[in-house]
Amino acid sequence: AFADYFDPVYALMRHLLGQTASEMLPLRARAMECVGLMCLAVGRDRCSHVLQEVVHVAMAGLPLDAPELREYTFGFFGQVAELLGEEAAPLVPPLLPFLVKAVEQEEVTEFSEHEQARILAKLGPDPDGDGDELLDDDDDDEEDEEGEEGGDGPGIHTAMLDEKAAAIHCLGACAAYGGASFAPHIEAVMGPLLGCADHFHEDVRGALARTLSHLVKACAAAEPPQPWVKGEAPASSKLGKATRWLLQRSWRTLVSTFKDDDDKDTVAAAAESISEIVLLLGPSVLANAPWHPASTDPLVNGALALLEQRHSCQEAAQDLSEGGGVDEEEDHDEAVWEAVSELLTTLPKALGERWTPHLERLLPALLPYLREAHPLSDHALAIGILAEGLNHVEASGRHHLPTILPHAARCASAPDPTCRQNGVFCLGVLGAHGGEAALAQMQPILSALQQRLSAQEEDEAVVRDN
Repeated sequence: AFADYFDPVYALMRHLLGQTASEMLPLRARAMECVGLMCLAVGRDRCSHVLQEVVHVAMAGLPLDAPELREYTFGFFGQVAELLGEEAAPLVPPLLPFLVKAVEQEEVTEFSEHEQARILAKLGPDPDGDGDELLDDDDDDEEDEEGEEGGDGPGIHTAMLDEKAAAIHCLGACAAYGGASFAPHIEAVMGPLLGCADHFHEDVRGALARTLSHLVKACAAAEPPQPWVKGEAPASSKLGKATRWLLQRSWRTLVSTFKDDDDKDTVAAAAESISEIVLLLGPSVLANAPWHPASTDPLVNGALALLEQRHSCQEAAQDLSEGGGVDEEEDHDEAVWEAVSELLTTLPKALGERWTPHLERLLPALLPYLREAHPLSDHALAIGILAEGLNHVEASGRHHLPTILPHAARCASAPDPTCRQNGVFCLGVLGAHGGEAALAQMQPILSALQQRLSAQEEDEAVVRDN
């Protein structure tokens, strides 16, 4: 629908893209963002006549002393990568030095020598000789006031911080959409990227977590791994040399971020990236992990911490440390729970029966989410994870049927369609792999399924499919 308006709107943006006065550069930055979104909206064929001109203007703006302009220009090139795919490969070499520089730059200003001398003079001699020289409260307040008034103390260049996050996102987009064509650049960017693993700002850490999975995909596209089979023994020999090199450098960062980061969105990003890598490369990923052979344990430990609400990214962690339990009233962050669900349903797809001991550990932490006091979204999460795990461990999980069947039957008749869908799937899994115990309970299982087959709700089609 926007295609008819593309040319007149672009004419307006074109005027802004040509601005060079410093006070106009923020407007030029927003115009760059707008043009990128416009191109994505109408597609490559409709915007091809302006792409060369816009790319030229975008590259010309990168050397300017304008972090905000570079931030939105990096966003534009990420959109161009999505638009052109591997055909954007010729743009990467001239763009890469600006991206790496932005990733490596320091956005925190240091104390000047004058400021250091002034603070040391205020501290005076250390009477105890223990090195614990502290400003008194009055001096501390004075320092805060001076900082707010623009003194020469330490500070953060937020524009450079945003530029850094945008550069990391752009690298991820170039890898995600460029595929094998980006593989030759991976080694050059890994050092700068991993230098951001412990960055103080969550936007940077989250961008890194997402980008690492895109780099692995690009590497695997350049040297395709051998096909993997569910439940096979992990073997790093099935992966190419470059892929093994990349995993050795990125896997620990992703798992540590998932286990220990204090920001929910960053934890979710790491979980999503881990899931994508496992689904792409299979069990061999775990063989190549730095802590093989128990490489699945850190992932399960992180998931358990989230389920038990004692993860560092959860506000309830402090309450639990003082003797609480799983808070049924806790407002669960949707992004985190979706990512945890994806991870705990992806790992059994790769590990098969080898997932059995991990399922045993997770079951006690998942059952509380099936209590009636919990919201239906929690029921859907828990029964979905259990169903997927039981489906892939097959007969190894049949002894859990008496425990899980009542919950599955209740979820199958829940008012929430996702909960019904997962509950019906779980009933099918229990019937398929439950052995003699399932045969003994076949009548109640079939009765619960019959209710769904005869239901007339509009959103019931996917439930009937299950």
